[in-house]
Amino acid sequence: EEGLRVRQDGSRFWAIADTAALRDEQGVLRGYSKVTRDISERKQAELALRISDERFAKAFRASPAALTVTRLADGLFVDVNDQFLSLFGYGRDEVIGHTSGELNMFPDRADRAEPVRRLHAEGAVRNVEMDLTTKTGDRRSVLFSTEAITLEGQAHALTILIDNTERKRAEAALSQLNAQLEARVAQRTADLAASEIKFRTMFDVLPVGVSILDDQRRVVDSNPALTRIMQMTSEGLAAGIYNRRNYVYPDGRPMSPQDFPSMRVLREQRTILHMEMGVSTETEDMIWLDISAAPLPVAGFSAVVATADLTERKRIESALRQSE
Repeated sequence: EEGLRVRQDGSRFWAIADTAALRDEQGVLRGYSKVTRDISERKQAELALRISDERFAKAFRASPAALTVTRLADGLFVDVNDQFLSLFGYGRDEVIGHTSGELNMFPDRADRAEPVRRLHAEGAVRNVEMDLTTKTGDRRSVLFSTEAITLEGQAHALTILIDNTERKRAEAALSQLNAQLEARVAQRTADLAASEIKFRTMFDVLPVGVSILDDQRRVVDSNPALTRIMQMTSEGLAAGIYNRRNYVYPDGRPMSPQDFPSMRVLREQRTILHMEMGVSTETEDMIWLDISAAPLPVAGFSAVVATADLTERKRIESALRQSE
C-alpha cells in the first residue's frame, strides 16, 4: 500500500507498507508484521520523468521543424508532428503505422540505406541534405538529422527534418543570375535592350536579395527582396546606411567591415559563397544572413552580392536546442 506518512517531526514522506500474517506451526494466526519503506526518492524520480515527458511532448508538437519517431526494427512511424504532416501533405492516419518506403518518400530507396547504416553504426546522423517526396509527388529538399532513442524498452529513431527547399532555390537563382550577367556582358552591344528587360524582370522577382556594387563598393542597384530582408529602403541601401549597423559572426563576435563578403571580393577577386553573418537593425532586431558575392567584370562595377534570409532557420535551430 502506497501513501503519504508523517514522521515524528511532522514532516511528510511517501512510503509503501507491506503487511504479512504471522502464523504458528499449526497455522494459527498469531499476529501481523508490517514493514514500511521510504519511497520518496522513487516518487520524485517518477515526477521528474513525467515532467520531462510532458515537456518533450509539448516541444515535439509545437516544433516549427518536422519531427518523427520511428521504430528501428521495422521503420514504422510511431509519431509525427503537425509540421511534418503540413510539409508532406499527409493526414496522421496515413502515416502512423506505415514506413517511409510504403509512402514512397525517397525518390531513390537506396538514398535511405546510408543514413540508416550510419544511425546503427554511430547512433546519430547530423545535417544530411536529401530530397524527399510529398504525397502529391513534389520534391522537398531537407536537412536530415536523426538520433537513436529508447522508448518503452525498444530502439527508436527521433528524426528532425528542416525544409531546405527555399535555400536550394536561392542557390539555383544565384547561379542563374550569374549566368544571365555573363550573357549580358557578352551580348551587351548586340541585344542590350532585350537583355535589360529580361534581367530586370528576373532581378525584381528573385526570392533572394541581390545588389550590384560599383567600383567604390556603393550599392547602385538592388531588388525588392533585399530591401525586405535588410528592412531598409532602396534609397537607404544606396546611401550606405547599412554600413552604420553592427555586424557579427555566427558565434557573436563583432565583424569588421574588412571581412564583409563585398570587401573580400574586391580584395581577393574571387567568388565568396555562403558566408553567415548577423546584423543588428536600428530597432535592435537581429537579422541572420547567408551572403554570397562574386566579382562583376564590367567597367565601373565591382561585384554582385546575393543575400538570403537565415533568420527563420536560426529561430528553428534555437527552438530545437531549447527543447532538448
